[in-house]
Amino acid sequence: MYLFNPSLVKEFKKSHYLDAPKNDRVDAWFIAAKLRSGHLPHPFTWSAPLMALQRLTRARYHLM
Repeated sequence: MYLFNPSLVKEFKKSHYLDAPKNDRVDAWFIAAKLRSGHLPHPFTWSAPLMALQRLTRARYHLM
């Protein structure tokens, strides 16, 4: 699984097509094009501190 910063995909889209419409199908195409270009971020992996933080945040949300 890869996490992309939305602003990086937006800049990639603007650099290739200035007048591309904004919808899910077009955005998915640009994300796939960015993947095909080989500019992949580091893969996302869960770690123990992230899982603990997620549980704490969800517990706090349910208590409120």
